[in-house]
Amino acid sequence: MPTLPTMTLHDCAEGFRANQIPITEDLLADGIENGKFPFAVGLTGKQRKPIIFRDRFYAWLSDMLLRPAIRAYEDVKKEDHV
Repeated sequence: MPTLPTMTLHDCAEGFRANQIPITEDLLADGIENGKFPFAVGLTGKQRKPIIFRDRFYAWLSDMLLRPAIRAYEDVKKEDHV
């Protein structure tokens, strides 16, 4: 199953948490809307639905961690389909 190029705010927050970085979805959305994260584009409106680029997120996170980032959900899904 191919991986989508984007991810949800929830999945992005889970990616942070999988790497031991506590963050709420609201705090993450605020950071994205304020241009603090280079892997996403904030879209304001009635609902917060930023465009978060999956590969850019994990590349950025790996760079910040100085090690490969754990990819939340993706590793589990691969094991489920074996």
